[in-house]
Amino acid sequence: SPGLRWSIALLRSSGFGVDGIRTLQIVLLSGVAAIAGAIANRLSGMTAAVVAAILVLGSKAALVNATDLEPEIFLLFFSAVGLLLAMEDRQSCLSGQAGLPVLHTAAGLSFGLATAYRPVALLAAAALFVWFMVRRVKPIFFAIGFIVPVLAVLLVNRAMTGSMLLMDPGTVFYEGMNANATGYAGVAPRIVKDIEQTIPGSDTMHVAYRVVASRAMRRPVTREEANRYWSQKSLAFVTTYPIRAITLVLRKIRLLVSAHDAYDVPSMVLKDRSIGGLWISWALLVPLALYGIADRRSQIAVLLYSLCAAASPIVFFVTTRHRLPLLLGLALLGSIGGVALIERRAYVAGGLIVLAAVVLSILC
Repeated sequence: SPGLRWSIALLRSSGFGVDGIRTLQIVLLSGVAAIAGAIANRLSGMTAAVVAAILVLGSKAALVNATDLEPEIFLLFFSAVGLLLAMEDRQSCLSGQAGLPVLHTAAGLSFGLATAYRPVALLAAAALFVWFMVRRVKPIFFAIGFIVPVLAVLLVNRAMTGSMLLMDPGTVFYEGMNANATGYAGVAPRIVKDIEQTIPGSDTMHVAYRVVASRAMRRPVTREEANRYWSQKSLAFVTTYPIRAITLVLRKIRLLVSAHDAYDVPSMVLKDRSIGGLWISWALLVPLALYGIADRRSQIAVLLYSLCAAASPIVFFVTTRHRLPLLLGLALLGSIGGVALIERRAYVAGGLIVLAAVVLSILC
């Protein structure tokens, strides 16, 4: 993650230690809660704002992620900022119509920064670009804001490493979509794991993937070629065994909505076990958000963002880190659902939501 590498380098050079970076990430998570509250307030009033903030801060998985050095909290924060700014219109814009281009450019910039941390933000940015066009709002400002940080990252990567791409989406795609994949954390081939043990230094697994691709192609390969090689193997699995591939995707969808928090980083597992207290289950967030979708006050932008955030873990694999960006969408839709339950005194619907939460807690 270029964004995470640069952020840590900047923070360390500014005197931040590991504990300081963790504290900053917790502050950013609190910022996400505040931003979610601001969006929910616009959609459904102050009560919804309070509920949205509680749903974000009540997530144990979000706190665990915030205490580790992974890019997801930065991704979540900049996505939240971008969504808030993208939803500004002529009625809600405090600066008036003239200020909209600036705010929409800033929205694109925020999603561009989010993409620098994880490329999965690109999908949400593309969906919002289309949403701008459908609303007959000029998307050019949003696009310019998005392109600037993304282009800067690509050019710096090329200048410093000789390659624009530093991540390995092809290998991650293969780990989540192959004959042995479980739907949870990625499953690497045995040969990759064996070769990894013989390679010194860091980034050993990605190097092992390139070694296997190089031996298969009988020549040295670039990072891009290795990613294409493993992506093609995944696509070959999908086309050769379509029933098994569909079954795997359905399993990922089930895991996406279940209560279980699947951690793929050992330090996160230890932190999860050490944190006590009562937390809001993911299994409650999902049915509450679905009830919120049925309410007329839900916004298309929030729905688009939520669908895009859900797509990434389904395409790759469902760990707590991968589904963390979806927390923002679920909190917003869930806040709308919560207000609707309170205002309508919908006891039957509330009981069904609780029942659904119990069922999703069993489907781990």
